[in-house]
Amino acid sequence: MSITGPGRVRAAASFGVCLAALLALQHAAAAPPADAGTLPETRSRTLAALAPQGVFVQFGVADEVSSGTFGALWNVRGDSARERWSLYVEASVSRWQSRGGYPSDHGVLTQAALVPVLRWRPDKGRSPWFVEGGIGATVTSSLYRSEDKHFSTAFNFGDHLGVGFSFGEKAANEIALRAEHFSNGGIKHPNPGKNFGQLRFVHRFE
Repeated sequence: MSITGPGRVRAAASFGVCLAALLALQHAAAAPPADAGTLPETRSRTLAALAPQGVFVQFGVADEVSSGTFGALWNVRGDSARERWSLYVEASVSRWQSRGGYPSDHGVLTQAALVPVLRWRPDKGRSPWFVEGGIGATVTSSLYRSEDKHFSTAFNFGDHLGVGFSFGEKAANEIALRAEHFSNGGIKHPNPGKNFGQLRFVHRFE
């Protein structure tokens, strides 16, 4: 198995961003606060730090496939609901359902994903509008197949660009539109890729 030049760059970028985000998240969760008291209190605070800052549902449509997604997100740097620049990590599970007997031998497949996302808000973070983009790793329960497209790997990269709007008390809710692409970056061929349009709703706990 060989990795082409663009595939190598994409794989390295995705791995590097995922690793950096996870290390930052781990450091934030593991570092005890300055006024840490007893061990049980420290453990309780560590568990609280590992709790997600929000959950989301997402519905997507491609040419012959629709998808439903549920996931959670963790702030890594900055507050993605209120600051100009922020970084968060999302973990999700999706179900792809074919409208014509695909996308696998059983007509459905399950996808798990871990994606760091960089977000920007206008007006120094005061605007309810935001734009964001991310690239991360995904794996599916079986190989995607359709009449004209055949994926050669269950592991693929997922990247997206999106625009959204925050609303509600303390901007706790978000609605967004995303253009999302999945492919293996040239790790193995054929590599036709798959494009989705996604509608997303997020609720934050903070």
